Amino acid sequence: MFLDKIEKYYEIIVEFQKFSNQKYYIAAESAEAAEQVVRSFKAFSGTVNSKIGSVREVDFDFYLEQRKEIEKRTSELKSFDVVLSVPNEKANGAKVKHFYLRSENAENAKMRVISSLGKKQHVNMGNLILDVIEISYEEFEKRREENAIKFFKVVAKCGHVGELMFYPVNFYVYAKNKSKAIEIVKNLPRVKKSKSASAIISISEISKDEFEKGRKEMDENLFLHHNELTEQQQQQLFDLIDQNKQEEVICRKVKRMIENASDDRMEEVFKIKKFKHAKQQYALDGGRHLDRKLKYGKIVDVD
Repeated sequence: MFLDKIEKYYEIIVEFQKFSNQKYYIAAESAEAAEQVVRSFKAFSGTVNSKIGSVREVDFDFYLEQRKEIEKRTSELKSFDVVLSVPNEKANGAKVKHFYLRSENAENAKMRVISSLGKKQHVNMGNLILDVIEISYEEFEKRREENAIKFFKVVAKCGHVGELMFYPVNFYVYAKNKSKAIEIVKNLPRVKKSKSASAIISISEISKDEFEKGRKEMDENLFLHHNELTEQQQQQLFDLIDQNKQEEVICRKVKRMIENASDDRMEEVFKIKKFKHAKQQYALDGGRHLDRKLKYGKIVDVD
């Protein structure tokens, strides 16, 4: 005879960085299944450094009472757009930020934002709030979705591995969109700067679990921590680089010439490739190492 799986009832406390703890009441087959349900919530998966604080089993009456209380409070909440002017020291000015949240009233929404940002900014956040605007729940959901934190895996070209070569590295970052993620990676140490436009090999959106595993991978990547390595680890890194580094393509036209060239033209093709690289280096160092053979942008014989 088929038996339905017996559900148990759990109170799960989630700890959010910079925000107060949140209680969830879940019916599930086990504590592990209840945790998995909470991890799937947008509030959990979309918040960096959120974690399960505690899980305890409760009886049905307590579970039902708490669920009803949460549903009642939720139905009475209003949606707000809290607009702030946040100082930007680098730009010597300020930028406008929007915080979307649900609360009992505008004053509580304002106080929640002040309490979450006040310590970090070390200023009187109350003076920086420009407006608190009540919006519809549909508009709230739309704006929250547009501004949600997303997680990305970005494969980038890294340098310091030899002339015309690069070493591909996986970077795991979080941002609002792909463009922001790319900008973050471009400015990281060891990522190629001379050709930043082509430094990004690929980018893909990933889950929070993949992001957390990726960050551990970055912590263990010898290439990203070269200044902290022992002699043995340095040798391991050199071997790893030799196995995985790739050739940088300077010019598609030159690449096609090399691929299509016959044996008797190979010497000429490599001469052109070497010239293009020398010309590029001349442009990068501002002519400090001027090679007379680059005069007038042509290869000329020099006595």
